[in-house]
Amino acid sequence: MQWKAIVGVCALLCSIASTAFAQPFNSTDVGAVGAAGHASLSGGTWTVDASGADIWGSADSFHFVHQTATGTGWVAARVDDLQNTDPFAKAGVMLRSSLDAGSATAILDIKPDGFVEFMVRPLDGIEMQYVAGVQLAFPAWLRLTFEGTTVGAWTSTDGMNWTFLHDSGARLIPTPEAGLAVTSHNNSALTTAHASFLTVAATMAPSWSTIDVGAVGAEGGATTNEGAWTVRGSGGDIWGQHDAFRYLYRLTRMNNQHAVVRVDDLSNTNTFAKAGLMLRNSLGDDAATVVLDVRPGGQIEFMMRSAAGDNMAFLGTATVTFPVWLQLNWTGPDDHSTNVVASYSTDHVTWRVVGSGPQPFTLADSYDIGVAVTSHDNTTTAAAHFRGLSLLPSSYWGDDIGDTGLVGNVWWDNLQVSGPAQVEAAGRDIWGTTDSFHFVHLAIDPNPSGALFSRIDLDASHPFAKAGLMYRDGLDPSAAMVIVDLKPDGAVEFMARLCGGCPVTFINSVQIGLPAWFNLFRDGDTFTATVSDATLNNRTSLGSVTVPMERRVPGFATVSHDAAHVAHAVYDDPPR
Repeated sequence: MQWKAIVGVCALLCSIASTAFAQPFNSTDVGAVGAAGHASLSGGTWTVDASGADIWGSADSFHFVHQTATGTGWVAARVDDLQNTDPFAKAGVMLRSSLDAGSATAILDIKPDGFVEFMVRPLDGIEMQYVAGVQLAFPAWLRLTFEGTTVGAWTSTDGMNWTFLHDSGARLIPTPEAGLAVTSHNNSALTTAHASFLTVAATMAPSWSTIDVGAVGAEGGATTNEGAWTVRGSGGDIWGQHDAFRYLYRLTRMNNQHAVVRVDDLSNTNTFAKAGLMLRNSLGDDAATVVLDVRPGGQIEFMMRSAAGDNMAFLGTATVTFPVWLQLNWTGPDDHSTNVVASYSTDHVTWRVVGSGPQPFTLADSYDIGVAVTSHDNTTTAAAHFRGLSLLPSSYWGDDIGDTGLVGNVWWDNLQVSGPAQVEAAGRDIWGTTDSFHFVHLAIDPNPSGALFSRIDLDASHPFAKAGLMYRDGLDPSAAMVIVDLKPDGAVEFMARLCGGCPVTFINSVQIGLPAWFNLFRDGDTFTATVSDATLNNRTSLGSVTVPMERRVPGFATVSHDAAHVAHAVYDDPPR
């Protein structure tokens, strides 16, 4: 079975994956090695010299380049070559409960003859078990995914198209050591292996949850694929004093935000079936609620229940055709009293107001925002398809620039101190004379000087995917711009389009690793980029460039370099 670059084995509601490790790799001999091993990194390639009798039996001896992982994620590397000190020498990716020789372990390695083997020691101190194998040629891409007690093995010849090999229920502890393992199988000699693109990535905690609210007759559900959601819900209605529907939601807090989604279609189970955006103070069926929905016939409804147990009030309507963009924007003088404005669009550019609340809506300390679906027929579910589901501060907007293929989306998490913004984006590239990417941006920057600063992480299947900080002269795909970005192999590039319609000029690059801290300083029309590794050490200047701009728009840009698949990026402490 062929897969296009897995982004982590997620449960149903784990809709975004991203790298999330701040510490650098460590280099350690494990077990009774005959000669001390060592590892070095140059230009993105690891050189590992290792002895060791084997990785097999009830105890191992090898050299390990590793870091501590979280309980759900993946480790991957391209093994470029391996010295043939013994037919059973090994180099590959490993998950390990500890650095003890007999630790519970999962390894996907390649031997000198190109045979790849997936092996697991499910518990500390027991015999290693051979699970599956396949013949490949060097260089070989190897990947282990882990979620709970499940470990999956994947192989690839190009780092983009991945083939599932096998899985196993290895009982690794929630924080395994993950990295690159090499053994010579000749404990009196060192073998040398070279490996590139070594990456340890964590799947973040679920961004979205889903639940049936109220007395539904048939269980609903929600699934996601490449940034799009399918939500199925039954329920009598969203109306009156009590609601019954399926809710895809996330917890948030604070005021002055907006949510956006495109509703592509809705099953016509009943003329009063509904699908749309919902702001809700709790998951009680009588909770204070604001909803902006569309019915199967294209009727838009804007409604509000001001307090728990009150009747729903009808506030505005319009008639449209699918697909339609919906937006709820709530702003106010404090974190609780907010005025809600509902609007819709057919093109994500021109917005028409449906209505606003007749009085301020009182937000709970923390509340839910998401999309709701009700069939208005409690014997069956209605299905709705959503794209571009986004939650942002009111001062921000997320736009697909150019023909991106898939619709991008972004969720700004204000429950965490660093306020990370999580982006799913497709797009063909940021290069040449015209761009295609997802841009999360502020309005025009009128200040004479400024700076963007963020910790950026990226998970993407294409080696030319990018996530970075950008100033842009408006939103035209061929606009003049400056970008400093991170690629999936940990390479950083500093580039600029010096005028509208000009080809992009490559300025500088450096290998830094994932994640990395970025700074893009601006003094008038002169832009200076610096980058630091995940520990905020090894600060490197990438130089400066002057790009005249009439309408400077600051923000962060994400592109998958593959219009059929999304990249996942995380911006900690994103520019504000």
